Amino acid sequence: MKTTRISLSFLLAILSPVALCLLSACRHDPDAAGAEYTLDLTASVPVRSLKTDFDLSRLGRFEGPFEVDTLFRSAYFCPFDGQSLLMCADNQVFRVGVPDGKILATYGRPGRGPMEYTTVGTMDRMQGEVFITDHRVGKELVFDLEGRPLRSLELEKLTLQNPVAPGKFFRGYPNGHKKGCLYEIVDEEGTVYRTSRIPPVEAKNPIVQLNGCLKMEGRNVIQPQLNYDYYTVTETEESHWIHVHTGQYAQPLEVLWDLELKRLEGDKYISREDFRVIVSGGLAFVRYFMGGLHEVIYDLKTGKILFNIKITSEEDPILGLPVEHGGKTWYVWPVYSDEHFLICSDLYDEHFWLFTKE
Repeated sequence: MKTTRISLSFLLAILSPVALCLLSACRHDPDAAGAEYTLDLTASVPVRSLKTDFDLSRLGRFEGPFEVDTLFRSAYFCPFDGQSLLMCADNQVFRVGVPDGKILATYGRPGRGPMEYTTVGTMDRMQGEVFITDHRVGKELVFDLEGRPLRSLELEKLTLQNPVAPGKFFRGYPNGHKKGCLYEIVDEEGTVYRTSRIPPVEAKNPIVQLNGCLKMEGRNVIQPQLNYDYYTVTETEESHWIHVHTGQYAQPLEVLWDLELKRLEGDKYISREDFRVIVSGGLAFVRYFMGGLHEVIYDLKTGKILFNIKITSEEDPILGLPVEHGGKTWYVWPVYSDEHFLICSDLYDEHFWLFTKE
């Protein structure tokens, strides 16, 4: 169970106001392989588009709080199988059972030893192995499914690496890297099989912008840093998955790099730094920050907005998706989804909330 209470002001100022998108054109069935979508964020901005009613049954069966058998302040998840998940909690990687939250295995530990990590950059499973990247030191650690150490792969610092097929890896480079690309597909020895064609944003500030691969809807997906779009990645190709139209609300790079200009004009634009879309079945959950935290749910097949709010203070009447538990209303938003589970975090980050899919 988590122990830290996070205020709304902290959420708005620090916790990346992630993204909201409105789907305006859906050219394929969202369940079809290779489907591509265009999301029009400009249509989500008008006040008339706000909508606070939503059928929670569309998320799945509500199980209540997801309590894990360890104390932690922050955590994120990665798929494992239909009964458990990989979980990084306070820089420690576990396998946890669902829905009971029991710890089933532990993978390494924080430290500077041969099979230890200073910072968990990525974690992933491929067949019978678990991979953990430490981008600060520059290595990837490999464990068996029970947590026994197998081997360590050397990496360049500030690179993120995930398996995308047996023996093949996505190796992501930070913006401004000398290679001039977002990522390469390599084997364990570093032999390059394919190089990304996606142009990275030129780095013009001292903040390191890492590029990694995430799992979404059974796909390997990359959202390039400071870019609004999403791409799917395999060992042989990359495809544009979600094109995001921001129109006049696209944040100019000069506003992003200039702190004073950002302070004066930042609320006019959709933040590039903290933009996120989570796709779950036929639904898309999107967050962005533009003069407040926007949260929107839309139907992928029809493009219809199902839920759309803007949060500017704790006094706002709706602060997320309302769920009832223990005689109290909790406002939640998805932070993880796979074919089996949807996990939400509440406004104050006190609990994770579990929905199971049929």
